Amino acid sequence: MSLNPAVVLGFFMCPKNAVNNTLLTYFLKRNCIATIIKLTKLSEFDDFYWQGCFMLKAVVCRLAFMWFCVGLFSKVNAAEPFVLVTLDDQDKNHVRLMKQVLVDAYAELGMEIDLRLLPNKRSLEAVNSGLADGEGGRIAGMEKVYPNLVMVSEPLFSLKVLAYTKKLDIKIDGWKSLKPYRVGVLRGAKYAEYGTKGMKRVLLGSFGTQLFKALEADRVDVVAIHESNNLALSGVKGIKVLQPPLQEIIIFHYLNKKHKKLIPALNCAIKQVKHRINKEVVGKLEKSCQALMNN
Repeated sequence: MSLNPAVVLGFFMCPKNAVNNTLLTYFLKRNCIATIIKLTKLSEFDDFYWQGCFMLKAVVCRLAFMWFCVGLFSKVNAAEPFVLVTLDDQDKNHVRLMKQVLVDAYAELGMEIDLRLLPNKRSLEAVNSGLADGEGGRIAGMEKVYPNLVMVSEPLFSLKVLAYTKKLDIKIDGWKSLKPYRVGVLRGAKYAEYGTKGMKRVLLGSFGTQLFKALEADRVDVVAIHESNNLALSGVKGIKVLQPPLQEIIIFHYLNKKHKKLIPALNCAIKQVKHRINKEVVGKLEKSCQALMNN
């Protein structure tokens, strides 16, 4: 067991006759009798214990100040993880990539993150309200809708938005190509909200797999969604991808504005992490190619 800094501080700040009471209270609260015995000579333990009992009233009076110190030092020295949220989906590939970059980037700053998944719109609202410290990754411009968000300008990665269909045979020329049709998109996905603005026949789904099931059942003519494994996860067959992609979206990390001082350091850290990941990927490809050539 490690000592709380407040206890160590107590040896220097408290009067001599309060030291025993402070330690006794601290460790008895935690049922750490073994720790008390280690900190005192066994023969002196009875004196230590009974002195604390007889001075219980004095201890109670001092507790308010001592526990304030303990709480204060605990918060400073045992900082809670930085809570990030992002949109949930049954295909977690983009979340894994996002987490890989962000965990390493925050580690460069000596920080630990806790990435949690929430429904699309709710994750943005959680960061905007301050319930979460940051949003894992979204397209640019979220601060225009959620004023308490600030964007980290170094991109995390990019994704293509594709149009999937069962029957249509059209060439894609941006989102306007889909206007005559029934379109299925992810609820809360801002790129889809902007792309389908003004369209009257739009079906919203919480998960990509739901959208492909709707396409299979002829409830929509086309599904517009970022590249993912949702089609494979849905088990739907006979679906094709229309070309070219509807658009390419760039994903950025966001913070609640109370953490905006972190942005310069995060920009640098994210850039370093991406460079390292790219080198690792290239290295693996080179080894694979070399192995094939040797065979």
